[in-house]
Amino acid sequence: MVEIAYMLVTGLSFTIAIHFVLLGIPITIIGLLYWKYYVDKIEKLLRDKKSSLSN
Repeated sequence: MVEIAYMLVTGLSFTIAIHFVLLGIPITIIGLLYWKYYVDKIEKLLRDKKSSLSN
């Protein structure tokens, strides 16, 4: 969506805006997968810390 607004503001062609969108989709998916991995890692560390404190 931001790419389309950028296209309208700067006057880029529609095909370049579509390329930006198509490039952004895999980058977003990779970022979400990395975030999921990071959150799972932090949750595991917190569970371990909680269990060590309760013992």
